[in-house]
Amino acid sequence: MNVSASVLNEFPISLVDRQTGKPATNARLILDTKPEPIVLRSDSSGQVMVPVTRDLLAVNPVMRAEPAGIDTVVSLTATIHGQIEDVEVSSALELKKIGDANVAVFSEPEDAALARKVLAELMRARKEVRRLLGLEPERWAVIVGPKRKRDVLYMTVPASGYESTWMCFREEWETGEFMRTNVHEWVESTIESRLALYSDPRNRFIGDGLAEYASWRLYGLGPEYRDRLSPAAVPQETVDLLTAFQAVPGSAFHRRKFDRGIAKHGYSPGYALAFVFWHDLLKEHGTQVPARMVANLAQQRPVTVERAIATLEAITGEQGLEEQLRNSNVADARNTIARLR
Repeated sequence: MNVSASVLNEFPISLVDRQTGKPATNARLILDTKPEPIVLRSDSSGQVMVPVTRDLLAVNPVMRAEPAGIDTVVSLTATIHGQIEDVEVSSALELKKIGDANVAVFSEPEDAALARKVLAELMRARKEVRRLLGLEPERWAVIVGPKRKRDVLYMTVPASGYESTWMCFREEWETGEFMRTNVHEWVESTIESRLALYSDPRNRFIGDGLAEYASWRLYGLGPEYRDRLSPAAVPQETVDLLTAFQAVPGSAFHRRKFDRGIAKHGYSPGYALAFVFWHDLLKEHGTQVPARMVANLAQQRPVTVERAIATLEAITGEQGLEEQLRNSNVADARNTIARLR
């Protein structure tokens, strides 16, 4: 459906306790606006209703939750292009469903053929997520959409019964960007939900690295990999992979495009370097390593980076992995990626 931006008054954001996974009641959601921040409190279900106004959309404030240990789950994801004239809200309730309780695709009748193609690829991707992690993947839903229009704020109402719901625009499907991204997010979401890896942000070399590895296994490297580690982008010889990922602030109104970085923030070399780390490690020690690591770490929560590295060393017999990660060789990574094209 399509509604005027002046009519859409608010949308929900859920606050979740990171340790227990349960709704965080009476927690604070803070939008860093000027001159004073907007402070909202969650209800008994952990939900906060965030006002939607043109002024707030233009400011695109950073969003944070208090107290510490509270994660935000945006229930309506938004992609903003230029000046907003209309809001288009896609809801699974209004669409035809194909798939099952684990993977589903929702679409209008005229998009049925595309929906079947998307579902087939999602089923294939789900097998790869399970194989790599040794975990049952999160329940995944996709809404097939039309070609993206400028000046429209797209919002997707989550499909009931699925942990994540994505919008698949035709142009992203046709370029392959959609499935490469979905595999990445599926791996990362599944492993994070089971291990709470990002309670220690240094563990992103695991979550994002394995996510990139799975995407490569199914769909190869995207065209952006040509530039990820170019001398102009990464002039230094080594990168500390435990701190390489840029911290892009969370926002109530602007979903970063697939967390690959945008012009405002630039690219992080971490994705490519973490991919190469896992590519080389699994080539040497076998693709069963991630599943063994996950099974081991699931008994040792919370997962610190020291614990994760020690577990990897015990499984592979490798020593000095922390030193390798802290001094990731950019030239070697470039050569590996060049050979994989």
